[in-house]
This record gives sequence, structure tokens and C-alpha cells, in this order.
Amino acid sequence: MFPTQHQEATGGYDVSFLQHGVPLFIQFKRSEVMRRKSCCECKDKNAALQPPIFRMHLHKANKYKQHFLMQELESSGNVAVYCTSAVADKRALDALYLKGRVFDAATVFAPCEINLPSLDDDHHVSFCHGSKNAWVYSKEGTPFARKTITFGDILERLRERKDVPIKSQIDQIRELVEDFDRIGAEKMAERQRLKREYPFSHTPTGSDTPPQIRTVEESKAEQHERRARTRNIESVVKRAAIEAFFEADTLLLSISRRALA
Repeated sequence: MFPTQHQEATGGYDVSFLQHGVPLFIQFKRSEVMRRKSCCECKDKNAALQPPIFRMHLHKANKYKQHFLMQELESSGNVAVYCTSAVADKRALDALYLKGRVFDAATVFAPCEINLPSLDDDHHVSFCHGSKNAWVYSKEGTPFARKTITFGDILERLRERKDVPIKSQIDQIRELVEDFDRIGAEKMAERQRLKREYPFSHTPTGSDTPPQIRTVEESKAEQHERRARTRNIESVVKRAAIEAFFEADTLLLSISRRALA
């Protein structure tokens, strides 16, 4: 729920938002379901994955900018997660819903646990629901251990933030907004790439160059127009939500403090 300008000016929306809830940045993804043993995960003896196997695809555009922005959100002290589907079909989803166990239809990943082997190949995360390990696949699978497996793990992380002073939380969100304003989303993502020392990425040449350049120009124009419209918004929470949504396709949610208690 976003405030009107009058509410922002008179009601202290940011304080109210954080008094009632703890912020969570979450990106929803739909997994691809692998049912046959002919898939590359089943052929990989090191993976030890059995169908149904779920694949969460990561967006390759702009050298995986979206993924590195998710890592930047998490690295800057926020609770940020991927949430992806983990049911084989609609029948399984309906059964969990009727039992009041809809959270069991999905799984979650902490962005900083997913390290990409390169910037140029297509990557997806392969997993079995409830497993403590998952694999990043491109040409080969690279395993990684998961500390964030269930929604219960996320709730524990959110509970740890219940007693953080509200002023500190507002300052943290304000720093995030200032980064978007000062250096922009691409350089924020680049900070994460540099931390992980990725080799020089492929530069498009030949016939694919004009569309790439045009896309970047359009993106910059859209960012400039959006920032011009939001510059006078007083609520740093609202501005953070807008930037996270447009730059990383990520929602800023408020998780009820009463529910966390």
C-alpha cells in the first residue's frame, strides 16, 4: 500500500511501514519441471538428483544484472530471496492448497549462495524440493550448499530484524535509494561482479550490435524519466520499492511484526 503525498507529508509513512512490519525483498520465479531421466541432471553422477527435478532459470540480460542486483540487495543488509515453484503439476499444487500447506509448493534461495561460473553462458539452478544442496548448471553442474531452504529459515532471519531500531532500518533503505540515484543499477550490479572477479565478458559484435545499443539507450531514457517522476517522493520505502521493481523485478513486502512474534 503506497501513501498519497498528503499522507507522506503528515503521517511519517516510512516509520509507520516499519512499525507494523519487517521489510522483505522477494523475486518470484516459475520453475521448469524435469520428469525424465534423460535430462542432464540425471546423467550427472555427481549431482545425485532424481525426478522431479526443478530448474530455476536466471536472466542472462546485461551480464546477469538482475541476479547481481539481488545479491547487492542482500549484501547491503536486507533480507532478499528468490521464491520459485517446486510442484510437479497443478494437481499437486491444489492438494497442498486444500491442506493449508501452500508454502510447501515453493522453495527459496538466498541470492548470495548462487555463484555463477561465467557471465556469457546460460545458467539455471537445479534442485530437488527440500534438498540441502543445489546445482548451478550451464555446460556442467556446480554444487552449492543451501543455508536458506524453507520459509521457516526466512522467518528466522526476519525475526532477527524485529528489534533493529526503526531509524537504522530507514537509514539502510535510504542508502539503497541513494545508490540507485547516485551510481545507478548497472554499477550496483558491477560491484557484485567485481567482488567475484569474473573474467572479461563478451562484447557483442556484428549484426547484434545495433539492437543492443538501442536497448541500452532506451533503458537509460526510461530510468531518467522514472527518476524524474519519483525524485519528489518523500517516502524512501516507496522509492526503494519502485527501483527494486523496475530494475530487478523484485517486490518489497512488509511482513507483519505481530505474525513474526
